[in-house]
Parts: sequence; C-alpha cells; structure tokens
Amino acid sequence: MGLDLSMMVMDVEKAFGVSLRHADLGTARTVGDFYRMLVAQLPLAQRPLSAVPTGPTWERMLDVISESTGVEREALRPEA
Repeated sequence: MGLDLSMMVMDVEKAFGVSLRHADLGTARTVGDFYRMLVAQLPLAQRPLSAVPTGPTWERMLDVISESTGVEREALRPEA
C-alpha cells in the first residue's frame, strides 16, 4: 500500500473511530468496496441499515477521502 493510500486509510479510521483490517484492504478495488469494509467495522448501533453506498456514513467517508487525497468528491463513486 502506498503512502498516500495509507494516509487516507488512517484518516478514515480516525474519522470513524475504527480500525480497518489492513490485510483486507488489498481486496478493495472500488470506493464502494472500501465503504463496505468500513461499514463492517462500525459498531452495530452506527451501521447504516443498508450496505448500499448512500446516506450520512457514505457522505462523511467521501468528505474524508476527498480531503485526504485531494480527489474531487464528484469523482468518488461506488464503482470508481
């Protein structure tokens, strides 16, 4: 994992108060995959009702990724 990606992961972990399984991160091919990994690590009370990337958790994750990487939010789509 490159330095930029590592920093983004750490920023997301800090923002959501979770620890992502770094061994699993290599399997994430899209922003949607990364979102599903994040949701799986959230406490049950904080998990969205659906794994579909929408709603406040998705929006917050996009904000963190955009701020961390400099990628425009509009470019961050589930399939990207």
